[in-house]
Amino acid sequence: MSAIGRLSAFLAWAAASTFVFQPSCAEDCADAGCVPALFLDGSVEAGANTSLSAEVCFNAACEVAQVSLATEQRCSRLSLSSDSRVCVGPEDRQRRGVAVEIHSIGGELAFQNGDRIALRVRDPSGQTLADVERSVEYHDVFPNGAACGGPCRSAQLTF
Repeated sequence: MSAIGRLSAFLAWAAASTFVFQPSCAEDCADAGCVPALFLDGSVEAGANTSLSAEVCFNAACEVAQVSLATEQRCSRLSLSSDSRVCVGPEDRQRRGVAVEIHSIGGELAFQNGDRIALRVRDPSGQTLADVERSVEYHDVFPNGAACGGPCRSAQLTF
């Protein structure tokens, strides 16, 4: 058998083996959790400031949280959902990374295309470092594959 023939035979065997030995959906559908989520990430020019104020709005609900690099806990929980937070981290000497996460545990939030998220970041003197508002376009994700049930809605936005 020629090298091309052996390669073709091997590829056919590999494709058939993948199909035959692949675990069925029923066996692995629960392996990965499915939690709809919205993420907003970016950075701000903060100078030497290690503490920032972040106002986060999701549609009509807003909350202000204090976040700081000076503590071990660099995130503040938000009450926008049962699992939401705003976090700050160092990027370099002058910039601070800011990340917002909003999770919809058990479908508590009905994520819809066109939802609005806003973030206003201020330094301790009250100077605005970031003021962003975005319309959200969600994408369907299937953590266990499309054959394993409905999708999770997820969006990743940057500023």
